Amino acid sequence: MKSGCLFLSLFVSGLLPYRLAAQDSRPATQASRIRPNVIYRGTKADIWDAGHRVPLIVRWPGHVPAGQVVPRIVCLTDLMATFADLLDQPIAEGMAQDSVSFLPTLLGKSQPARPALVHHSIAGMFAIRQGRYKLIAGNGSGGRERPKGKPFARPYRLSDMEADPEEARDHLSEHPEVAHDLERLLDSIRGSRQPQKTPRKSP
Repeated sequence: MKSGCLFLSLFVSGLLPYRLAAQDSRPATQASRIRPNVIYRGTKADIWDAGHRVPLIVRWPGHVPAGQVVPRIVCLTDLMATFADLLDQPIAEGMAQDSVSFLPTLLGKSQPARPALVHHSIAGMFAIRQGRYKLIAGNGSGGRERPKGKPFARPYRLSDMEADPEEARDHLSEHPEVAHDLERLLDSIRGSRQPQKTPRKSP
């Protein structure tokens, strides 16, 4: 293993912070106007991005430059492939099928974008993100926000996470071909137990 200590910190999505104002020490849970998720829609457990989006903070002196911000999408499942890559250890066949190493990104090297990422809400609502687009395979939040909807009940919803990160509008009518391709990809991933055909280990 490379020398030094690697520290990773994942914040939990949807948790409410305390008020910063010195004159009011009440928890933010008592303040209905507090928006802890800033622009992102939903709360923890929802299929909306606020239910999933969290920062990943990495500290690895001598390997990861301090202060850099990388927009790459990673998933908690990617940690297994990343640590296996770091330790130069193989992953057994059939294990960690949706794990993709992001070690090259940590080391400041170029790396292809992560393949499609599957989201899952607390109530079983699926979504799939590929590039800028995210397809929600259901008709609600799949969590706490109303309407909660039902998994795989139509109409589905397409979000453009670059042009509309708030998920304020449904973009499906503008890009039906994108929605169709994402739906097929999600069905393929859900129906397959084979690893994604993408190198999980860095070159």
